[in-house]
Amino acid sequence: MLLLMLVSCQSGASRFVNKFERFIERVESNASSYSQVEWEQKDEQFQEFVDDYKELKKDLSPDEKRKVGELTIRYYKARVKSFGFGVLGEIGGWLEYIQGVADEIKEDVKNLNLN
Repeated sequence: MLLLMLVSCQSGASRFVNKFERFIERVESNASSYSQVEWEQKDEQFQEFVDDYKELKKDLSPDEKRKVGELTIRYYKARVKSFGFGVLGEIGGWLEYIQGVADEIKEDVKNLNLN
């Protein structure tokens, strides 16, 4: 009976790690396309994994704990990169706006010189 319980806990812990890894892989694949609302949902899901980890930690092997640590780092890396994509997108939009204003000013100056 005790052996059955240990095997059951270990397989539950292993399932947790596998499920967490699939979640991280999906996040990494889609990070650049997530909206702010989607990121908030992913953050909530990530927090659920963190909470589950706290409960399962005692059942995880050292290798599984290391894997969870690596996956956690990968999540934060994807999160930071996505923030960068958002900032770059905003900067790109502002640069286009500034370029448009600059073009208008050039045209106004050119028209003043002709008159």
